Amino acid sequence: MRNVIHTLLFLFISSVAYSQVESRLKTAEISQQDTIRVSFQMVKGNGPFGYRGTLLSSFKDDPEDVLYGIDEEVNFNTTGYDDYIFTIGFLETNFLLNLFSKVQLGEVKPEALDRYSSYYDDMSESELKNLVKGPIDTQISMAILEKDGEKIIFVDTDNDNDLDDEVPQKVVTQMKDFKKSQLFSAIVQKVVSGEVINDKVFFDISTDPLLTVGVRIHFQGQIEIDGETKFIYAHANTNSVELKDDRLEMYVLDKPLTKIDGKSEFQELANQPLLKTGNTFNTSLGRYQILGVESGEILIKHLSDDLVLIGTQEGWQAPIIAGVDMTGKPIEFESGKLKYLDFWATWCPPCIEELPHLYDIYQFFNEEVELVSIADDKRERVVKFIDGRPIPWPTYLVEDMLDVLKDYEVTSYPTSFLLDTDNKVASNDRFMLRGTRALKTIVDELGLTKEQVSERINRGNIKFKINSDELLNSVMLRAEFSPDRQLPMYSYFNDEMQFERGVNIEIGHYFLEVAYVKAGDFKRHFKSLEIEVTGEEGQVIEIDLN
Repeated sequence: MRNVIHTLLFLFISSVAYSQVESRLKTAEISQQDTIRVSFQMVKGNGPFGYRGTLLSSFKDDPEDVLYGIDEEVNFNTTGYDDYIFTIGFLETNFLLNLFSKVQLGEVKPEALDRYSSYYDDMSESELKNLVKGPIDTQISMAILEKDGEKIIFVDTDNDNDLDDEVPQKVVTQMKDFKKSQLFSAIVQKVVSGEVINDKVFFDISTDPLLTVGVRIHFQGQIEIDGETKFIYAHANTNSVELKDDRLEMYVLDKPLTKIDGKSEFQELANQPLLKTGNTFNTSLGRYQILGVESGEILIKHLSDDLVLIGTQEGWQAPIIAGVDMTGKPIEFESGKLKYLDFWATWCPPCIEELPHLYDIYQFFNEEVELVSIADDKRERVVKFIDGRPIPWPTYLVEDMLDVLKDYEVTSYPTSFLLDTDNKVASNDRFMLRGTRALKTIVDELGLTKEQVSERINRGNIKFKINSDELLNSVMLRAEFSPDRQLPMYSYFNDEMQFERGVNIEIGHYFLEVAYVKAGDFKRHFKSLEIEVTGEEGQVIEIDLN
């Protein structure tokens, strides 16, 4: 009966997913005759992609959990390690493959598939069939033992679910520099052209401060197109050993990457967009779209030059935002201004941390930039939040806008976009649209000089300057004269890289707290002091952090 239920479920999923894929293909007008296939070679290491790690998954022990049985059982004799602290867990390199395999084997309840249907709704019929060709072992089991600061690691390198035949590896301390962290390798299974094969995956284990693991591989390939050679670097943005449409990130470059002074920072990446499925890149003669991944190859298609592309890629026409504001009036945006879109929620701590910088964007660039906050939250919570803070820019609700999260592909918070005066995406860089970097991105788009920006930042009867012999990453002021928000200080806009800002303050005596982060140190430091505002014109208050 279980097999019959699973077969019916699979056929239903397949028909729905296939119709969705077929619709998507028709929309993109894809044909096998004009698609280009790019093959890749897996390469050890992160390549040009950032360090990624997730908490080590622990084995499930609740038989009532629908996912009970998703973890493999491993043989491990603990004799001789009785007084050690044990952490037994695994690295999952392809959860969906493992899930479908376990359901087919009857080790996991079929209803577990319902929880993850969104991950395979868009898969083709052939892709779904590949998922249930099992058994497929996508897990790397491991045990990490600790005693008196010494760490011993056992890894199931041969994928036989037995740790007793593995050589223990000692790790006394975990290096702070991830680029020098210890690499491990193990056999893991994946699907290629419908066949289950063994492959080797490289990963590392971090034990300081949290126990995390991260796959350390990327893929490289190149193509000849329009008489040009394009060098392509790709990876899955999760701990996966396979490239998939929804996990694909890639660079398309005119030159192969080279390292700088033997370090892992790469050249040729300045101002290069990180691309994903659906994005485009250009040659000197044409424009090409990344269609996705099929059988381990990336599919690319030529697009006509007059085709208008709508989406969140930089340079594309931004999706239209339609709906009503919180009073029920139709949304209207100001023409001739940049738009900074801020997707947030009241329950999101990083969103709240962005507020001081949003205040400054509004204060410094209100003439050129329209700040728009879009909250994915309950109306009453947003109203209460805004009423408690002097937020002068408009806030809208996702529930009052049609498909805005889908159109802008918002899956986490905060997410920001900068649109130019023609409503094209000027920046979708999550790193460069956060904190003080957001101001720099806006300044670059507006083409303002350092002098122009410095004049705006230093407006006020008091100018604060920071003195520090150590390089600082960030500085924030908090004082009695700023009860409603913190005041970020900025160093981008002067030649000395000196943190500074101006403030209007009434004459008087004040207590001041400075929060700052040193370069190379993630810890926030604090210093308290007293200041006297005299009313003297051009008063400068220097704060010594040495």
